[in-house]
Parts: sequence; C-alpha cells; structure tokens
Amino acid sequence: MKNLNPETPPALQFKTEKVGEIEIDTGTIVMVDPCRIDEVDLDLLDDEGGQIYGKQYPDGRKRKIAIISSTGIGDGRYPVYARTVTDPKLGRQVVELVIHFFPHYCFADDPKVANEIAESEKEFLEYENEPDVANLKK
Repeated sequence: MKNLNPETPPALQFKTEKVGEIEIDTGTIVMVDPCRIDEVDLDLLDDEGGQIYGKQYPDGRKRKIAIISSTGIGDGRYPVYARTVTDPKLGRQVVELVIHFFPHYCFADDPKVANEIAESEKEFLEYENEPDVANLKK
C-alpha cells in the first residue's frame, strides 16, 4: 500500500531469525568487541554477570568493554536469535540479540532432545514473526 501522507513515515518491518548457536563449556558467556578482546582480564571473570571494564580514559572514566553473564545452568549449545528491522532509508539492521539459556539445551546432543529443541525453535520463530506480535515489539 502506498503511503499517501508524506509526513507519516512508512512502517518498519521487523523480523526475528535464528543466526546461529554458541557452544559454552564454562557456563559463562562474555560479549565483547573483537578489537577489545586483549583488554579483557580473564582472571577477573566470574559467573555473577555484569560489566567488565577496560583501561581508563585519560580523564579517569572507566571504559565499558564487555558484558559477562552466567548461563544459569552450565554447559550447552545455545541458540542465538537476531531481531532485525528493515527501514526504508537505512536498510536492514540488527536491533536485538537473544540467547535462550533453557536447561534442555544442555542435552542437545541427544537425538530426542534435539528434535524437541528444533520444534520449540520453529514455534518460537513462528510466534515472533506473526504480524501482530512483530508490530507489538516496535
């Protein structure tokens, strides 16, 4: 449908998709820009979750370089989803990453559990991408 009112921006298009999986052996995940990986002091990591700081700025402010979080259950292979928005001017952008740390992902190598996981992921994506749900999350 054509946008007849030039002052009203066209609707943004939201979509959720699985972008991959992350295998975790320590029960802990760290999110960091790859160019900052050498600044992370692994001796200071724990599984409490929270902010990781790097070298200070010249004015003394702390540099927030990473986030750490426990998976809550431990080792596993966990799915990662990206919520994207397609803007008519800017194109497609990732606006949210979601990682499911549900306990059954610890047993993903079991064929029966793997089938259950595949079905639950399919249902999750179908729900997330229903037009009414996708528009509610704007």
